[in-house]
Amino acid sequence: MLNTQTLIDTIDYLKEHTPLESIPINSKVVELIDAGHGGIINGEYVTAPRKMYDHGPMVFYEGLWTRVVAWLYAADLYANNLGYYMVTPGHKDYGRTERCIRANHFNAKVRKRGIKTYYHSIHGNAFGVESVNGIEVYTSPGQTLSDPIATEMFYKLEELLGWKMRPGLGDGDPDKEAKFTVLVRTHMSAMLTEVGFYTNYAECVNMLTLSNMSLIVQAFRETHETVIRKNLLKKAS
Repeated sequence: MLNTQTLIDTIDYLKEHTPLESIPINSKVVELIDAGHGGIINGEYVTAPRKMYDHGPMVFYEGLWTRVVAWLYAADLYANNLGYYMVTPGHKDYGRTERCIRANHFNAKVRKRGIKTYYHSIHGNAFGVESVNGIEVYTSPGQTLSDPIATEMFYKLEELLGWKMRPGLGDGDPDKEAKFTVLVRTHMSAMLTEVGFYTNYAECVNMLTLSNMSLIVQAFRETHETVIRKNLLKKAS
């Protein structure tokens, strides 16, 4: 299990060695990576007292964890010559509207070059009852171009992690639906992943294990590769 300082050091190392964006030659799809909430600046968790949980032996900071996963993922995409853009590059807790503006601006810029994008907001989950656990994937309400991507993500996380899955089967697919700002005000397909409940101690430990982080990153990347291979953004303007 990685402690807080190791998480900070990992982010700092990856930021130094991984570009904020990468669009390989002939790339037609770029994933917009959003690390939920904020990180730690000058020793202070910028989203405190929200989006954190004190288990006694350790404190989980959601915005720090999302940044580690996001940067590990960006490094993986970069190594595999796949396109991405970091919507939230530093530890600042960007507002939801600002995240959308940054994503929409980048999308407008690359769309002129025939490149399509989709938005992926990375989160951990929390609940008042510690026994609650599992993984959820969200899209905006209704049947949209985001749904096939979220479906691929849901089943890939299930396959690789083997954790409890929490589907929303109201419209026949496994993603849940919500009017989260980053899902309804972005100008591209968008999904939000909640990979584990950090209020559940056992799952929190699993979330902080490097081997599981690597599997999460693998699930993200294999989903991205499927988006490209199946041309899931073919109808996007």
